[in-house]
Amino acid sequence: MKKFRIENDKITTVVTLKSLAGAKDYPYEDGWRNPVIPEGFNPEVNQLGEEYFDKELDKVTWTVVPLNLPDLDELKTQKLEEFDPILNEFSLLVFRTKIVSGENSELDQMINIIKQQKDKTVADINTFTNASELMKFSFKAEYIQAMKNRLKPFLL
Repeated sequence: MKKFRIENDKITTVVTLKSLAGAKDYPYEDGWRNPVIPEGFNPEVNQLGEEYFDKELDKVTWTVVPLNLPDLDELKTQKLEEFDPILNEFSLLVFRTKIVSGENSELDQMINIIKQQKDKTVADINTFTNASELMKFSFKAEYIQAMKNRLKPFLL
């Protein structure tokens, strides 16, 4: 938690407290203020800019800076391009399992599960309607590895 000392309508000192217990050492009467997140601030589309003292509100707050979000369609294309190497890796792995195991109904079922997951992932990417939400989307390495591990028995 930060406390700000205000003198002549300007921030003169900033103190970072490790706990609320120390807050009493920085009384309001001595010019110390707590920061306040600006009204209407939305971290989906904004970031906090510079700290400043708002004399009217008698509070320390921040300027609000709009995030430069990429175009949604461009971001979808980028995410799908990030998915390509993963798909290529699975294609090679499936090819190798077919060579080693030959025709196998269990392997065919596993391949269908992988295809369904690929289709679901592509559909999920294409259903995003908000660039800031899509920016949070990532391909989970542990999930990818778990899917690969399901093919390993067919390589033995």
